[in-house]
Amino acid sequence: YQRRVHGSTGFLFPVAMAKDLKALGFVSIIALCSVVYILILSLYYLFADAPKASLGDLMEPSSSFDIIKSLPVAVFAFTGHQNIFSIHRECKDSSLIKTTRIIVLSITTILCVYIVIGVSGYVTFPDTAKSISNLLLLFPDDSDVVAVGELAVAILGLCSFPLQLFPCRLSVDNLILAAWPSRPAGSRRFLNWHNLETFVLCCCSYTVAMIVTDLGVVLGIVGATGSTIMGYILPGCYYLKMERGSVLPWSGQSGIAGFKSVGAWLLIAVGVSIMILANTLKIYNIYAG
Repeated sequence: YQRRVHGSTGFLFPVAMAKDLKALGFVSIIALCSVVYILILSLYYLFADAPKASLGDLMEPSSSFDIIKSLPVAVFAFTGHQNIFSIHRECKDSSLIKTTRIIVLSITTILCVYIVIGVSGYVTFPDTAKSISNLLLLFPDDSDVVAVGELAVAILGLCSFPLQLFPCRLSVDNLILAAWPSRPAGSRRFLNWHNLETFVLCCCSYTVAMIVTDLGVVLGIVGATGSTIMGYILPGCYYLKMERGSVLPWSGQSGIAGFKSVGAWLLIAVGVSIMILANTLKIYNIYAG
């Protein structure tokens, strides 16, 4: 156990020190290879000789609360907003059309991957898939290909961490810079601050990883808070902020501008509702067992 912790630390900390996303390109390639293997593993067991459930019997949720509980995980799965600013800044062609193509291609690709893996798991293991959030726990324990799949998931988590830490550190750095405008940039002192921020964030992440035993709980809480804020609440707030005038839907706006203001307020309302309901249900399930 200590060797696994030390090994992951030895890999993560140097990679997490990257100052731009281009330096994490090789990490993204490794993560994509892990996703491809998990996808192939899911399809392998889907087409293996075993009794399968009807997809129509699995599409209907047990209750409406199941949809609310699962929604934060789905929101988290499509949350990449935190990196889009850095991607846009580092692209050679940073035009709006190019950035839009990157966003559409990324969302479409990952949507197809999620559908294939999700449907494969539910159809292959209909009795237990709804109660277990980790698909690999449903596969046979004595299979070598499953062991490689578990390794792929571990590698995927390790490679995804620097991509999540990068915007987090950037946000912390901007907050510190706002509170301390005279802090020198591009100097050795700035480098020390960069290292310190990375070290503290890594320690906080490892602390959470050591305490939490169910990944579904983490994804649910993060999806219901941070992902919901970035995916629903902040876009509406940004639009209302950019209006630079009265942004209330009843303030005399007409035409497209009025409809956009109403849509922004609805987006914020939906985000707040999801955040409150999903977190309440998740916390209740934790304490209720």
